[in-house]
Amino acid sequence: MMLKWVIADSEQRREDGVLFLCRHAEDLGVPYQWCTVMDFVYMSASDDGFMLALDEQGRIRGILMYTPFLMKKNGKERIRIEIQLLYLEKEVRGGKAIARAVEAFAERELELPVPAYDVEFFVVQSDADRRLFGKIASLSETQLHMCGPLDVFRTTPDLLRRAAAMVFSRTDRRQTSKTGMNAGLQS
Repeated sequence: MMLKWVIADSEQRREDGVLFLCRHAEDLGVPYQWCTVMDFVYMSASDDGFMLALDEQGRIRGILMYTPFLMKKNGKERIRIEIQLLYLEKEVRGGKAIARAVEAFAERELELPVPAYDVEFFVVQSDADRRLFGKIASLSETQLHMCGPLDVFRTTPDLLRRAAAMVFSRTDRRQTSKTGMNAGLQS
């Protein structure tokens, strides 16, 4: 299923996104309290970083929330982006769907007035998550939050773009090997 990522740029889209989060509150997989999730909605929506994944019928199937922060680095203004939440419904999860989310995020990052030098995200501390996220980011530190210890991963927008491209390239190779023909030339 192909998902289209759009910015929640109207009150109606934001409300639809919040209702989607409410329906999936138990499945979000975040250790935060609900008020923290709502803070993330507010911050990301204020910075046009509240994105919705829509299916072919226009139903919301996923959410991506991020916030850019302007900082000084080596005397230059640079942007660090914090990804607060990426959630996809179980039926649409998979490498390609996540890669499409990363691709949509990377396109938005290119529209920022100042290039982002760093992308940061927080993950519940576990060996499995460290192996998974260690493929696309470096474990920077573990911070103690009110919800417990969280691993902080850092990467760059460019590395995320390359990781998404690798997922698409692997998927295309698998389709080619299954059909015996170039997937792009199938009729």
